[in-house]
Amino acid sequence: MVATPSTVAAADGKGVLRIEGSSDGESWIYLDNPSKVSIDGAMRSDQIKVAGRGRVVGVVLERVGAGPDAVLIALNYNACGTRACEPLQVSEYVDGTQATTTAEDGSRTVRLPAGRYRVVLVADGAPVTARLSLGGLATSTSLRPSGDAGVAFHKIRDITETPAPAGVTYSGGRTYPPSRGAVVAFQELYRTTPGAAAVTGTCIIYGEAPPADAYAPGCPTGDLASDRQQFIGPTTAPGAGEVLLIGYGATAIAPSQQTSIGHYFVSAVPAIDTNVTQVKIPLNCKR
Repeated sequence: MVATPSTVAAADGKGVLRIEGSSDGESWIYLDNPSKVSIDGAMRSDQIKVAGRGRVVGVVLERVGAGPDAVLIALNYNACGTRACEPLQVSEYVDGTQATTTAEDGSRTVRLPAGRYRVVLVADGAPVTARLSLGGLATSTSLRPSGDAGVAFHKIRDITETPAPAGVTYSGGRTYPPSRGAVVAFQELYRTTPGAAAVTGTCIIYGEAPPADAYAPGCPTGDLASDRQQFIGPTTAPGAGEVLLIGYGATAIAPSQQTSIGHYFVSAVPAIDTNVTQVKIPLNCKR
C-alpha cells in the first residue's frame, strides 16, 4: 500500500506524517528530501507525538530500496504491564540509526535521507496515534497501516530469583536467532518497598547466550571476550506503599547474528512484582 497525500499542509510549512490504527501494520511513504529529527538528552523530540494505551506503542520508520540505511524509532513506554493497559507513567523514546550526538547534554540528530520508507505501527490492543513533523515530506500525509508487519510482544515469563550478597537478583531474557534484522524494544517494571536499595540493568550479548541463561551486573558470558553492552538507568514512580522502578529502551538486531537481550533487577529486599516485556519489530532490510 502506498500513502495517499493529505490535502492539508502543515501549519509550519513542513510535511506532517499522521499515523493511526488499533493493531500493528505497515505502510509506505516517500521522503522527497532529507529530513532531520532533533532529540533532546532525555530521548524526546518536539517533532514527534505518540499517544495510546498498551505496554509499548509507537512507530518505526525504515528506509528501503537502494541507497543508505536509516531507521527512526518513536515509542511510548507506558509503565503498565498488560495488553491495552491504561498508562501509569508515559516515557517517550526517540532514537535511530545515523544518529549523531552533537552536544554535551546528550542531544542528537537522526538524519533520514530522501527515499522510500516502510512505516510500522506498534499497537497493543488499543488505538494508537502518532504525529511526525518531517521536513522531507512534500505534503502532509495520513496513514492507517495494515497487514501483518510481524510485530510480536514477548512477556519474559522465566524470571529467575537468585540470592545475592546485596539481597536478591531477578533475571530473565530472550535469545533471538539470526534473521534479516529487527528492532527490539523492552520495558522492565519492578515493584518494591520504599527506601529499598535497588538497581536494574539490560544486557545485550552478541553471538551467544549468557551462562545458564542468567543475566547479572557486568553481563557475564562464557567467553569474556564476547561482544556485549550493558545499560543501567531506571526511573522511579511513587505508589501507595511501594515504588515502581522502570527500565526501558530499544536496540537493533544486526542481520545474520544471534542476539541475546536480558534484564536484571538487584534489590536489597524481595520484589513485590516483576513484569518484563520485549517487542520484536522485524525490518525488511532493503526490500
